[in-house]
Amino acid sequence: MAKPRVEKINQIILPAAFIGLLIIWIILTYRHYGITWDEGSFLSSGHQYTREILNALHIPNNLTGNIPGNWIEHFLSHGVFFDVLITFLSLLTKNFNYETYHLFKALLAVPAFIFLYLIVLRLTKKPALAFVSMILLFLYPRFSGDIFNNGIDVPSAMMLAVTTFFFISYLLDKQPFILLLLLSLTLAITINQRVIFWYVFLLDVFILSLFIWLENRRLAYLGQQLFLFSLLTLIFLHLTHPYLFAHPITGIFATFAPSKSFPFHAANLFDGQYIAANALPWYYIGKLITITSPISILILFIIGNCFLILKTVSKHVAGKQKLLYIYILLLFYSPLIIALIIKPILYDGWRHFLFLTIPLLIIAVYGLQAVFKIKLTMLKYILFLLVAVDLGLTACEIKQLYPYQYIYYNQLVGGLPGAYGRYETDYWGAAFKEATLWFNQHLNDPKKTYTIYTEGWQQSSTEYFKPNMIFTYDFPSADYVFTFTRWNADKKHTGKIVYTVQRKGVPLVYIKEGQKK
Repeated sequence: MAKPRVEKINQIILPAAFIGLLIIWIILTYRHYGITWDEGSFLSSGHQYTREILNALHIPNNLTGNIPGNWIEHFLSHGVFFDVLITFLSLLTKNFNYETYHLFKALLAVPAFIFLYLIVLRLTKKPALAFVSMILLFLYPRFSGDIFNNGIDVPSAMMLAVTTFFFISYLLDKQPFILLLLLSLTLAITINQRVIFWYVFLLDVFILSLFIWLENRRLAYLGQQLFLFSLLTLIFLHLTHPYLFAHPITGIFATFAPSKSFPFHAANLFDGQYIAANALPWYYIGKLITITSPISILILFIIGNCFLILKTVSKHVAGKQKLLYIYILLLFYSPLIIALIIKPILYDGWRHFLFLTIPLLIIAVYGLQAVFKIKLTMLKYILFLLVAVDLGLTACEIKQLYPYQYIYYNQLVGGLPGAYGRYETDYWGAAFKEATLWFNQHLNDPKKTYTIYTEGWQQSSTEYFKPNMIFTYDFPSADYVFTFTRWNADKKHTGKIVYTVQRKGVPLVYIKEGQKK
């Protein structure tokens, strides 16, 4: 009796302790993250649709923001569910600002850790592996480094974890209606985050059909489940997306358009060349995932793939279990195949596919499980040692890059120094805050007035301006220029370098004297 009780306690205490520490870390660090590209527009869109909801309910409010006129593609491509949710949360605070905004976004990422744990626990029935999955997610810099700023792709990954858990539970728990309801709701929100998540709906239908067939259920039962699943998902899609609510059914087709026609006209730095967002090589996503993932996780991912494939073709594994293995593999690989076919507009590294972090780590945990089963003790310990050492080095790297962990590159390209000039670094412009605060502390004379020209998203710098600092669009007349290295923007400003925000010797933002000087 004691052993099951201990296991039950471990299933609760260890993950609860981890989540507690994660929340403490978020609360202690959220003020360190700068304002990044488009955050103001996300807040404005959240204000507009929250105001419309409150006005419809005749609830007084003072929300004034409006979705920018040129943001229809943004709106169609990812919806506003989380923008509205954060706006409602902001109404509960007295002094909502960008720092509070970052706090809310990071806290809304916490369920990704919880549901990843629950998925792995449900699939493997091993609390230790489930616990490790949360550690791996935290030590995955492209995810954990983005939770304070990225209001689109982190919630997408989080929602994929949530809806995946409910789908697996729905399968294994004999399809109860309450789980069908939760599955449909969470999947609808997920699809509204990114239109590519329609693949999850199709994958769920495929796996559910085979699962019910293996249970020898009647065809009428399968038809009933698929009808209810499709109908509920469709209803929740319209209820959680203002555009679909205003344009029933036909609006769904409109949401597909931005994937090919999104108005991003700049280029991506990839393999040392600037390549148009609509002309990227077929291996773009795969290579970026490979060079921005910790090597230990890549090794476990490769082992996990081999493990799942071998289990899938094994005669000793039950059909239902094989379907779960196939589901996890297709959850990862299907979007890559879709991207190869439709060639969507991509930029900012592979952040649009950041949701692949969830199935990637699930597969990696299966790799860890396979390592546990290796009979050669020496080989097993060597692999464990290599993984532990690399994860330790990744943790050190995160500390060195902080608070810009999302610019992490692994040693396959020589780390961040090796990636500089070949791949994107601080594409969000997160380092402008550090540059502006340095200027305020070391150069800003309260008795003088300064005109400042800034690259990137204007608010990334101006939010931290002192009253005697004036933004100008005319950089030849500026006293100082704040410029980043994206698109070689720093090269067009020839003034003396006053200060450089850098990590590991790689420049992110320069403060330069303006031509006026």
